[in-house]
Amino acid sequence: MKTAKNVLSMTNKSLLEDIQSLSAFYEGGLTKNVSYRKFLLRGLKKQLQEHEEELLNSLYLDLNKTRQEALFSEILLVYSEIDLMLSKLDDWTREKKVMPSILQMPAKAYSIYEPLGRVLIFSPWNYPVLLSLQPLIGALAAGNVVAMKPSRSSPETAKSLKKILEGWNDRVVKVLLGGEEVQQGLMDEPWDLIFFTGSTRVGRMIAQKAGKTLSPSILELGGKSPALVMEAGDMDKVAQRILFGKYMNSGQTCIAPDYILVEKGKKKELVEALIRGYGDFNTDRVRCVNLKHYQRLHSYLKDQTLLFEGEKDEEKLLFGLHIVDEPSVSSPLMKEEIFGAILPVFEMEPEDMFLFIKKRPKPLALYCFTENNDFWKKVVKELSFGGGMKDGTLLHLAGSLPFGGVGESGWGAYHGKKSFTSFSHEKSILEKSRGYVNPFKKSRLLDWAMELLLKKVRH
Repeated sequence: MKTAKNVLSMTNKSLLEDIQSLSAFYEGGLTKNVSYRKFLLRGLKKQLQEHEEELLNSLYLDLNKTRQEALFSEILLVYSEIDLMLSKLDDWTREKKVMPSILQMPAKAYSIYEPLGRVLIFSPWNYPVLLSLQPLIGALAAGNVVAMKPSRSSPETAKSLKKILEGWNDRVVKVLLGGEEVQQGLMDEPWDLIFFTGSTRVGRMIAQKAGKTLSPSILELGGKSPALVMEAGDMDKVAQRILFGKYMNSGQTCIAPDYILVEKGKKKELVEALIRGYGDFNTDRVRCVNLKHYQRLHSYLKDQTLLFEGEKDEEKLLFGLHIVDEPSVSSPLMKEEIFGAILPVFEMEPEDMFLFIKKRPKPLALYCFTENNDFWKKVVKELSFGGGMKDGTLLHLAGSLPFGGVGESGWGAYHGKKSFTSFSHEKSILEKSRGYVNPFKKSRLLDWAMELLLKKVRH
């Protein structure tokens, strides 16, 4: 396990004390005990349930997120992840037997998972409960101690998380509040793993800083996730499912559909279906997190052709759906992740859809709406993306499928078993038989072993 340096003493003495406290508890070895990890997970779930209303209220204050949306998109997913870990942890922590090679025999070969040690989690503002607690659950299940730095853009939720988590067990988790100076101080420390969720811009900075201390990292970033519509059938159903993904959290979701590529001759039908379906989503909207983000979205609309213009309220930071007709690919709207309720629509031939996506950085998510199974198979085979879904949006995020990016949309993955393995080190062990004979002292034995090995590799 990497140890704390004195660099933080110049930044924040209490911060250094928190990190040293985590290190000391980890070195005591209790978190290596699987029974203790399960005890922690049960206790965490109980603590969250007891403070559920406080978390819901914090989400409302920070983002205007309704109780229903907060439960669906954050709280229930956290409980589900804890339950999965509790049900599978005994199985995942068993040693994995491996067949030894000819040169290793006679021997026992196996691997075991051990905790990495000290983990640093940077969580974002858009899903401040879910994206703080899901990686925390994986880290605790794997036997680590955690320092968590929530986003200051969701201050009420950050304060609630600190109160709830440290009030539950401040020996295994510390929630560190503050701004740039806290983040910079933390990044000057060596960590056994840094887990970051946020923008590609900040992700690059995290990766550079992590490299200086040789701290491994998992980066959950974003990008421009396309939705392909090709021989899709009922366009109203397609529109409803795209709107679900775009309007959840008012588009402030890293895997929200960023733009649509629709087959030639179907754009008008799709846009009309989107406008019809929008009324079902135009209630109880999550607001933009702050004025800066509202103004950023507003600036994207400059010089654009709008096919539909939803409501805008700068005072309340509410930004309704805006459908944009084929914006220039060199415009900021198509160069940057939108992260809001603006939906560009392009009409093109199927082969051009593939070229359009391949020319751009690999997306975090891809969605395909089609009744043509050959087209879907081609999408999966030829296009690289973090994860995706056929005939729907967002829901590949829920459950135990590994979730993560590729290329500029991130590296590393988590959720379910992948969380456990990502926060663990798989240690390889070979136990030789006590009857071991040095083959280099037994030429006939060595010749026999080499002959078998060569036959195997040349087969």
